[in-house]
Amino acid sequence: MLNDQIFKKFVDSAPLISIDILIKKGNKILFGRKINKPAQGYFFINWRYN
Repeated sequence: MLNDQIFKKFVDSAPLISIDILIKKGNKILFGRKINKPAQGYFFINWRYN
């Protein structure tokens, strides 16, 4: 098990990974709210369609 200092150093240097999902029902779109910095608190939607 990592001690707290090594774990904190790892978290601080690890890349930030984000997975965004668009949920649509009829003409309604679900918005998400970012919980991680630097965009913490901002709403988002994913505009990429396949």
